[in-house]
Amino acid sequence: MIFHLRHRLVVLLFFSLLLCMPAAFAQFTPVQEEAFMPSKPLIANISRRRTTALNGVWQALIQPAKNPWGDAMIVSNIRPQEPSDLIEFSFDNGLTLRVPGDWNTQDPRLFFYRGKVWYKRNFHCSPAKDKRYFLYFGAVNYAADVYVNGRKVASHKGGFSPFNAEITDVVKQGENLLVVLVDNEHKATDIPTPDADWLNYGGITRDVMLVETPRTFIRNFKVQL
Repeated sequence: MIFHLRHRLVVLLFFSLLLCMPAAFAQFTPVQEEAFMPSKPLIANISRRRTTALNGVWQALIQPAKNPWGDAMIVSNIRPQEPSDLIEFSFDNGLTLRVPGDWNTQDPRLFFYRGKVWYKRNFHCSPAKDKRYFLYFGAVNYAADVYVNGRKVASHKGGFSPFNAEITDVVKQGENLLVVLVDNEHKATDIPTPDADWLNYGGITRDVMLVETPRTFIRNFKVQL
């Protein structure tokens, strides 16, 4: 009789734990990675648009090995206000890279580097109400996430194809912050695969432009005889 009673108590305790588990584990749900945000359809004939070149020397930062705060502080370029502030990265007085260009041939320490590098620069804009604004990248090898004033505006994969991101609702009067995360690590599903005899150079390898268009404009066209 005592054995059966103990058996029932064990069963009840087991099912009680099962009911409590979802609530308990909800506190430890891992943070989801930021969703891939496809770039906008490509704007054709970019050389005939009204553009401002954003080429030149950009500040850069190699992805920290440990970053318990995530990437939010980097994309917003948060700086410590007090000596006690736990911010262990800075774009200031550090690595600089030319754009367009790969990082492999600009710094001997990065020649064989495979991984993530953050690029950062400021740009000036005077947005008009009857205009739209885009960022145009000729190529970034291999994958890129683009942030303007701390907000993600586009993602792109493919190191030899151009892409653009609309920033009309993000850009502001005066100075704007542009941060690009570049990753040249290639996976088994990428082209080329890691098994190929191929050094996958990394960097913003072609022109970067700020593009201004009318509110209504022709994005793409084709003429054929």
